[in-house]
Amino acid sequence: MEKYKVVENYSSTEGTLYQGDILKEDKNNVIEGHIRLKDAMGKVWFVPKKYIKKNSVFVRNIIFICDNAQVRLSLVRLNS
Repeated sequence: MEKYKVVENYSSTEGTLYQGDILKEDKNNVIEGHIRLKDAMGKVWFVPKKYIKKNSVFVRNIIFICDNAQVRLSLVRLNS
């Protein structure tokens, strides 16, 4: 699931999205030039591509490996 960040305030008849809001993609795009997204409350928005950008986030997974009572810590960077 892709996440997007609002880069400029976007107003429509349904309300306003503010710069910095994070939205999740709702893979059912039906309007060309727009992306269907859901906000934190589950409200569906059709937002023009110029108002949003993909929110690239690196997630760190911590893996503990036990070997003869010694614990080694490995950090793995994954692109989400």
